[in-house]
Amino acid sequence: MNNALRRAATLTLAGLLMVASHQANADLSILPLPEDFQTRMTVQKKYPMVLDGFTRLSDSQVQSFYSDKLGEPLKITSDIDRFTLFYNVAGHPLRIAVYQRGEWTEVSAMVSDKNTNDI
Repeated sequence: MNNALRRAATLTLAGLLMVASHQANADLSILPLPEDFQTRMTVQKKYPMVLDGFTRLSDSQVQSFYSDKLGEPLKITSDIDRFTLFYNVAGHPLRIAVYQRGEWTEVSAMVSDKNTNDI
């Protein structure tokens, strides 16, 4: 095999390994979930990854759950009936919106790529 062909094959293999490595890290496993969490929707093939669902925990219990699991948030924003927790987990910006709906609490999370600065 000549040098040009060997170099092209090496570069191609390196590119494939980088893509595979990036995709292997592209999952929602960095997001802890309450035990009774019921998933309504997930988008996790590419960034930003999104998870939405419900738990019977109250909104304050959800906030305590994430504080216990992830530590204190970098920032908390709130508006009418909803608050959002901002974290950085394993280098990924993580946003968790919490909305109390009667007996259920909706939890919507978005995990962004490591290279973004969404917080």
